[in-house]
Amino acid sequence: MSVARVTATHRRLLHVRLTDGSEAVARPARRELSIVCGDFVRCELDARHGELNVVAVEPRSSALYRTNARGGSELLAANLSLLLVVAAPLPQPDWFVVDRYLCAAQCAGLTATLLLNKSELALDAGIEGELAGYRAAGYHCLQVSALQQASLGELAALLPTHTAMLVGQSGVGKSSLL
Repeated sequence: MSVARVTATHRRLLHVRLTDGSEAVARPARRELSIVCGDFVRCELDARHGELNVVAVEPRSSALYRTNARGGSELLAANLSLLLVVAAPLPQPDWFVVDRYLCAAQCAGLTATLLLNKSELALDAGIEGELAGYRAAGYHCLQVSALQQASLGELAALLPTHTAMLVGQSGVGKSSLL
């Protein structure tokens, strides 16, 4: 039996990183296993089918939840220490979404940083005021540009001591930052 970390989930198909650093595909051995990105899992090789099966989920140090459309909670990720909440001047920031993610981070006991991507674009007074409010509330706010690679060194300096997740509304540049 080996321990691995889940790096991606696609329904019942999991991508895991084994302790030797190699990547593999695995499947949950039982339907009742609730597995998300960041989970540490115990795996066994099914010699008959040649598949790696996840047989157990290790205890989580943290769990990030969001509210689903029915008002229930939905587990998003586990064992994080940093949540990077991404916003941008375009599309128009939805500060309610930012607030929800910051609240979720606080509830999960995670450090949160607000990343304003696309810093090459002009910021209106409304965005500047919102950022000032987040800073006054004690949040670290960092202005970056994935396009121009501005301030990415400061962002990279945050990462070595954390397990982080990028979140934010569609179109803000999460994939570009990755």
